[in-house]
This record gives sequence, C-alpha cells and structure tokens, in this order.
Amino acid sequence: MKIFSLTRRLRQFGGNYNLYVTGDQHIGAASASISGIKECVKIVKRDKLGVWYTGGDQLECIHVGDKRFALDVHGENATLNAQRDFFYKLYDPIADKLLFALMGNHELT
Repeated sequence: MKIFSLTRRLRQFGGNYNLYVTGDQHIGAASASISGIKECVKIVKRDKLGVWYTGGDQLECIHVGDKRFALDVHGENATLNAQRDFFYKLYDPIADKLLFALMGNHELT
C-alpha cells in the first residue's frame, strides 16, 4: 500500500522531482543543529519539485529517567513531548512534501 501511495505522490510531479533526505537530527540534544534544520526546511520549501523523507533519529528520545541522560547533553527540550512538538514546529512548513519517515534507534529506545 505504501509503495502505491508513494508512486502516486511522485507522479504528481510528472516524473521530475528533487528528493531531499534528512536524518539524525537528534532534536532534544544540545548539539542538534537547529539552524541547519531551518536552512534545510527553507531549501525544500522553495523548491517546487522538492519532496523529502527523514531517515530516523529525528528526536534524541533520551528522557530524564534514562541512565544516559545528562542535562549538558540533552538541552532544554529534554521531555519526549517537547522534542516531538519542536520537531513538528520546525518541519510544519514542509509537512505536505513529506513522503515518509523512518524510525531510528533513538525512537525505539
């Protein structure tokens, strides 16, 4: 079902599209490149033929109760809900161009 949906979606571009890939954003980590994510969103938004997918580890997903948690590493968006909400806010301008999102190991732990 997903293959047909993806194929139909790409056909709307007449066979021509520009595919952008994101991954390992680790939103919630202090080292996450928010400025880089915002630049990526601008590029995809400007591109009339631009579509994108994300390859996983969109969120850091290391919460306060996790033994790996460290405040200096995990920044101000430490809660999982805050990380998710911030991800949605960042990518909302190009949500309609999203083809699919893969889960990474951080989303699974």
